[in-house]
Amino acid sequence: MRQIFYIDIDEEITSVIERLRKADSGEIFFVVPKNALVLQSIVSLKLLKREANKIKKRVAIVSQDQEGKIKSEKAGIFTLSSLDGLEGFQDAGQKNGVEKRTQAVNESEKLSKNKRIRFLGSSDFYEENERNGKIKTAGAPIEMKINPPQATSSFQSQSQLSPPDVEHKFSRDKSFSEFFDNYQGVRSSLPPDRQSVSGEQSSVSHVLKKILIAAVALLFLAGAGIAAYLFLPKATLFVALKRDLFKEVDGKIKADVKNTEVDYQNKTIPARLIEKEGLITLSHKGTGNKTISSQKAKGVIIIYNEFSSASQSLVATTRFKDTEGKIFRLTRGVVVPGVTEISGKKQPGVIEAEVVADEAGSQYNINPTTFTIPGFEGGSKFEKIYARSTKPMAGGGSGTAGQEGLVVSKEDISVAKSKTEAELLKKLSEEIKKEAGEEDYIVFQAKETTILESSTSARPDENVSEFSYSAKGMLKVLAFSEKDAKNILENDFRRSSDGSQNNMTFAQIEYRDITFIDGIQAADLTFHARIFMKPKINEEEFHENVLGKNMDQLREIQRIYPQVEKIDIDFWPAFLSEKIPDYKSRVKIQID
Repeated sequence: MRQIFYIDIDEEITSVIERLRKADSGEIFFVVPKNALVLQSIVSLKLLKREANKIKKRVAIVSQDQEGKIKSEKAGIFTLSSLDGLEGFQDAGQKNGVEKRTQAVNESEKLSKNKRIRFLGSSDFYEENERNGKIKTAGAPIEMKINPPQATSSFQSQSQLSPPDVEHKFSRDKSFSEFFDNYQGVRSSLPPDRQSVSGEQSSVSHVLKKILIAAVALLFLAGAGIAAYLFLPKATLFVALKRDLFKEVDGKIKADVKNTEVDYQNKTIPARLIEKEGLITLSHKGTGNKTISSQKAKGVIIIYNEFSSASQSLVATTRFKDTEGKIFRLTRGVVVPGVTEISGKKQPGVIEAEVVADEAGSQYNINPTTFTIPGFEGGSKFEKIYARSTKPMAGGGSGTAGQEGLVVSKEDISVAKSKTEAELLKKLSEEIKKEAGEEDYIVFQAKETTILESSTSARPDENVSEFSYSAKGMLKVLAFSEKDAKNILENDFRRSSDGSQNNMTFAQIEYRDITFIDGIQAADLTFHARIFMKPKINEEEFHENVLGKNMDQLREIQRIYPQVEKIDIDFWPAFLSEKIPDYKSRVKIQID
């Protein structure tokens, strides 16, 4: 049979242990209300567990007090939230004779109070009454019979071994008053040092002991309270910021090559000029139709005079031979200047001249090469007066007189010129982009284009189906760092509430209405920007501000941070929820 005791909220542990010792059953369930005195101290609970082990009884705490249950389990006592589902109880608060039991207990407590205070929890609490498997209780011997362990209660699985069953020699129907009357015989049979001392000395000793116990208890409670205040409370603040948003703004900046740094007041940023020079040659098709006959290739050569300072005259039809033996002749006579001396260095005389192939045929459409003059062969001038071509010879062809064929028209050359120069500028623009890098914005509207050379390998009406066109030029553009422009925009934002409470990301910047100054030395640009703003908060400052604040003070602090939408707090333990701890290490901030 199991037995239930209902504990008062202010009942002391000495009274509870006395009930345990007086219980008839080997399994006792103490039903304890929330915030009861016995659940406040883990020392008291360990004392209860120790005395239960001494008299070989099993105890359990039935309570809804979560903190008290935690302490009970730490003390080694089995805990339950309710008695639902358990059977076989004897209610110690409702059985017959409860008034007699209460009276007997009160009388017994008066007689043995000094003894309980003196020996409670000591190593010889019940040592004197235990001999050879017997316990003397209230003058009636109880024989103990040790049976094999067996699961007899719902909390027995918490122990490694089940406590022994106890068989009483006296009848359970014997009245409680008779049971406690016999206690006087036991008390009188105790040794003198275990009996209560009468007289003034006993009274004084009893008062001193009570004062000592009360002082120790107060010190313990004060120390526990201070420890709990300093080390136990924790709080986690879950801070929800307002939603992200987009904002569109318009502004104006100036990019100037004269500036070396960002001028936030005048909204002017440094700029630079990027120059690129290049050469490109493209092939084109001849599309003209014309009656053709045999034609001779033509071209231009450069004649050099390294022989002497005297000039050299060459008449028309003077022969020039290439490295393969093909002969070209001057179309008109020329005078080649003599050698000159510039800054101590000799410079050969140079002149350009037009030549024509000695014979008709496309085989004379040769690439640039070196020419000698056969008329000087065998003399000292042969190696000192020579010629070179820098462009291919063109126009050579063969055919029957009156035959129709493709020729290069003037329109073909004009189209080839436009396409080649456009491709040259495209090529230079790509090279400038690579040189500038990703952070630079290139104002291609502010550019200067110069075509240095432009030439074709064919002449109008030449009998060729394909020809080449070459163009050499230079491109100059204005560029600036887009990061500088963003810095000016961010600076304007920081001056406003939006800038101080939000992190900004530029989703897009579009430059419009560009006005150039001093050629392309500077430019005024208006822009339209779309900005992505994410609310921000100074976490370190916020953390310091919330320490030690109660809920009303926390609401006042939230008004200082308009970007904060909501604050939720999780206190541990839950009953310490009046204010946030004062120590930063006990407060955690999670920002979402």
